[in-house]
Amino acid sequence: MEQKENTNWRKVMNTKFLNGDEIPQSGQLVTIEKYTEERFYSPKAKKNEDHVMLWFKNIDKPMILTNRKAKQLSRVLASPFMSDWLDKNVQLTPISEKHFGEIFKVIHVKTAIVEVKDELTPKNPKWAKAKEALLNGSTTIDDIKLHYEISSINQKKLETNDK
Repeated sequence: MEQKENTNWRKVMNTKFLNGDEIPQSGQLVTIEKYTEERFYSPKAKKNEDHVMLWFKNIDKPMILTNRKAKQLSRVLASPFMSDWLDKNVQLTPISEKHFGEIFKVIHVKTAIVEVKDELTPKNPKWAKAKEALLNGSTTIDDIKLHYEISSINQKKLETNDK
C-alpha cells in the first residue's frame, strides 16, 4: 500500500460489514438490492443474535440494519415494509457518534433520491441504439425499462421494427 493520502485504518481493513468510514463525507447514493438475515456476535447483547443485512447494488458489503436505520429508511422511503425498499435509491452519509465509550463514524440514511428517467421515443437520440440492441438480442425490453420510461405504443414500435 502506498502512503499517498491520509487514510482511516477502518477503510483498509478487511471488514465484513459496511461502516461509516467507508462512506465519503459528501455521502454516497446507493440502490437497495436485497435484505438477508445473518447470525453473529453482538457486543451490545454479548451473545450471538440474528441481524438483518441490507445489500446495495453498487457496494460489495452489506450494512447491518439497526432499529435506527430501519426507522430512517421507513421515513425516507415512506414505507415500513422492506420489500417496498427494494430497487429504491437512498443517500448514505457518515456521522460521528459515541458508542462503547469511543467516537465512531456511523452510517446515516439521509434522503431518498427519486430517479427521473428519460422517456424513450423515436425522437430520443438513444432510440436507434435501443432498437438495434433489442433486435440483435443483446438487451430486453425489461432492461430498457430500467433506464427509460417507455409508452406501450413506443414499446410495440421497438419490438415490431416500426418507425
